[in-house]
Amino acid sequence: MNHPNQFQKLIRPTSENLCKFNVRAKYYPQPDGSMKLATVQEFNQPFFRPSGWEFDKNESLIIGLDNDIDNDIEGDEVDVDGEPKAGNVERARRRARIATYDLVMSNPKLDTFVTLTYAPDAVSDKADYAECYQKLRPFLSNNVQRKGLLYVGVPELTKAGDVHFHFLANQSALQLERAVSPKTGRPLTHHRDPIYNVTNWNVGFSTAQIARARKEGDDERAACVKYILKYIGKQNEMIGGRYYLSGGQLARPIYRYGDRAEDFITEGDRCTYDKTAQITNEEGVLEYRLYSFT
Repeated sequence: MNHPNQFQKLIRPTSENLCKFNVRAKYYPQPDGSMKLATVQEFNQPFFRPSGWEFDKNESLIIGLDNDIDNDIEGDEVDVDGEPKAGNVERARRRARIATYDLVMSNPKLDTFVTLTYAPDAVSDKADYAECYQKLRPFLSNNVQRKGLLYVGVPELTKAGDVHFHFLANQSALQLERAVSPKTGRPLTHHRDPIYNVTNWNVGFSTAQIARARKEGDDERAACVKYILKYIGKQNEMIGGRYYLSGGQLARPIYRYGDRAEDFITEGDRCTYDKTAQITNEEGVLEYRLYSFT
């Protein structure tokens, strides 16, 4: 099949009750401009309604390129007392993990893993997220505007409650120099890979490593984003009101819609995960199948 074009849109007259498809396929942009199949989701009846569908007076329909399955499945997010439902907290965390993974896998330039911490005299309270982020924000903003920084990351609390940040970023926008041991002056390494410092992070300490696959055939960004995702997974609550941070001109996954999974899966696509389930919503019990190719 032909790879989807990010800028193509199909316009056709239709009625609103026909604006759903059985299948949604997700693709990640690749460095050579092609698209890599990531997942195919399939229901036994029309379910997916792409965002971007707009009706004019003639009922013309514009098929958009994005959608969130959870928006179609889930209902209210809070209990009657205004507190988040327990299930919704886990669902929000799951969405954050998926969104983070999608952003990283859609942006091959995210090739460097960065950790930023704060010096004792840089902030009055290293456990105060608002104060720590106030120091971080100008660093991110300036590098996005002047250097073309791309980043996806997460805040984390140490056991002592101090805030620090882990990011995947593009090396081309970072000012790096080899990190050396303060005792011996020798260059530092981790798993035999060079460790760098981010020289224009001037409110604390920093480390950076170029992403590298540990096993032949692995995707180095996938390995790094899984490291980031574990922090989202272990957070019982959002730090500073968010699970992750992102910025710069980041690409997003591309979606295509249809009626049969086999229309999107080619002979060269290697399925790594195949899951079936039943989902109950206001329309009844739906049969669902997920194919993953990442």
